[in-house]
Amino acid sequence: MELHSCALRATRWFPSTLNCTRSRIPQSTTECLRNPSQRPFSTAVPLQARRDGNKNRGISAIRSSGARNIPRGSVTLKDVQRPVYKDQSETELNEKHGLWGFFNVERTALSTPEQDNMHGRAWKPWELRKKSFEDLHALWWICMKERNRIFTERHTRERLEPGFGEVEAAWRDADVRRTMKMIKKTLTERHNVWTDAYHLAQKDPEIQWKEDDDGNWSPSLKSPAAFGYEDVESEASKDASSSGDLEGETDKLAPNQAQEDSTAGKSRPRNLL
Repeated sequence: MELHSCALRATRWFPSTLNCTRSRIPQSTTECLRNPSQRPFSTAVPLQARRDGNKNRGISAIRSSGARNIPRGSVTLKDVQRPVYKDQSETELNEKHGLWGFFNVERTALSTPEQDNMHGRAWKPWELRKKSFEDLHALWWICMKERNRIFTERHTRERLEPGFGEVEAAWRDADVRRTMKMIKKTLTERHNVWTDAYHLAQKDPEIQWKEDDDGNWSPSLKSPAAFGYEDVESEASKDASSSGDLEGETDKLAPNQAQEDSTAGKSRPRNLL
């Protein structure tokens, strides 16, 4: 009785405060949904009734999730229109395009074992020593293109698994790599010979080194006068002139000698035999 009387006294003395607290505190979640002004500000999705017919279940702007209740049976393949393709002419292919180098001669995806076996041996060092730098450069890039083609077909075989061509392609790749090794060996020999000749030329006093306008150093021989070549040429010219004078004197003496020979022939007895 005492507690009830205290509650009545509180309602008598503070009726407005009790009404304010009752109006501020919602009694259920459905009341908050019905009165949007009483809901707190939040970016979260409002609570919905957990019923199977809820159309807004699973929709979230934060997680970018769409509606799950997709209408089924409303669209069939008969109702879908076929796309209209534009009339396009056949594209012209460039027969000399560089990408054709990744294919074989017949331009197929894979080469047959017979096609991979149609190759010769690797180049020998004594054969490559006769080639110029341009020929060696061209042969090197031919080998590179061939290796690219072999690796392209190897990747295709791993994807398709045809069951043939792996061994023949490996043999062909080995010969190509052996040729590239011989090209490196030939170029190394030429470089070693050039360095030896370069060091010998620096020690040779007869070779003079000078700098060009581009900053390159090039050897040039000294003038012939520095080695006394002009004196030798002058002496040779003098010898030639003196020999010419002697020939002229012999020509002058030749008729007199002929006359003496003729007179001597008359005094000689004839050989009767």
